[in-house]
Amino acid sequence: MAAERYKVVSLFSGAMGLDIGLERAGRFEVVACVEKEEAFTATIEANRKAGRIAGNPVIFNRDITALSPDELLAAAGLKPGELDLLVGGPPCQSFSTAGNRGTVQDHRGTLLWQFLRFVHAVKPKFFLMENVACLLSAVSHQIKGKLHTKCLPC
Repeated sequence: MAAERYKVVSLFSGAMGLDIGLERAGRFEVVACVEKEEAFTATIEANRKAGRIAGNPVIFNRDITALSPDELLAAAGLKPGELDLLVGGPPCQSFSTAGNRGTVQDHRGTLLWQFLRFVHAVKPKFFLMENVACLLSAVSHQIKGKLHTKCLPC
């Protein structure tokens, strides 16, 4: 008997490094991806055609700010609360100590709130957000008490 595969939606999919890693674990299936950069969307298509990801995920080549969670769920055949895992890595340049640390004053920094908008609306069983160590210290005053997580020292 085959083990149950958990359904994954990927936001800010990029070249699918996180997604392919989950797929290779053998228990996850990416059912939808959201990526606005055309070059990365072409890479997602190439990965799908090469069999690096199972099934046939819905691919949105769109800015996440122009996508509603309801549209994404409908395309994936899901309702709020049915998704097992929401993953993604919102752009981190505005939070990184290697950058200017513009945080949410930089447009890329506001994309963190878009990820959280999807978490709130999709209601996944779990979510995994990849980002830089200093992210929480940069925005902790805005999310204090809302997330249970640990921040590595900056």
